[in-house]
Amino acid sequence: MKIFIRNLVLCALPLMFAMGAGYGFTRIQGSCGAMVGALFAAKCAGRQRQYQARFQLAGAGFGIVLAATLGTWLEHRGRQRQYQARFQLAGAGFGIVLAATLGTWLEHRGRRAVQRTTSAVQRTPLEGEPS
Repeated sequence: MKIFIRNLVLCALPLMFAMGAGYGFTRIQGSCGAMVGALFAAKCAGRQRQYQARFQLAGAGFGIVLAATLGTWLEHRGRQRQYQARFQLAGAGFGIVLAATLGTWLEHRGRRAVQRTTSAVQRTPLEGEPS
């Protein structure tokens, strides 16, 4: 669910920026009649819609660039975490193998030391035992 929401937000960024740019343009610009007068208000309205469409297009373009950059960064960060987790897991596996090898070697070395000391001692036969 977390991944779905993240992707939904990333896909909605261009739309939100386009809407924001269009809203910002209409807030900045006054009415056509107040800017040029009643005589040229009809021509001004068409021109104003063209400028608003350009502002929305620029906002959507900025949103696309931002969404692509943010998505790439999040993907890179996720892959780094996966790599670090694999590296740590491999390091733990190497540590386990090293510990097992070292433990086996030490046990083998201890058995050889016991064999040397028992073979060096002269054993005296017990009563009733064939010599």
